[in-house]
Amino acid sequence: MQLTDFDELEFEMKGFNHVIWLTRFRYMGENAYRYVDDWVREDAEKYWSVWREYTSNPWDVDL
Repeated sequence: MQLTDFDELEFEMKGFNHVIWLTRFRYMGENAYRYVDDWVREDAEKYWSVWREYTSNPWDVDL
């Protein structure tokens, strides 16, 4: 799944200091958490292996 219409994305986050909770995440009116689950299952390891190759300190991550 590739996000194609940002106008169809709904989200709400609540946070305290550096911690956030994604309390609502919908795309085209549907629950979009499943897309996160799909990414974790299918693509996360590739992402993190590249990240580990270029990042020696977790505080180097620029959010």
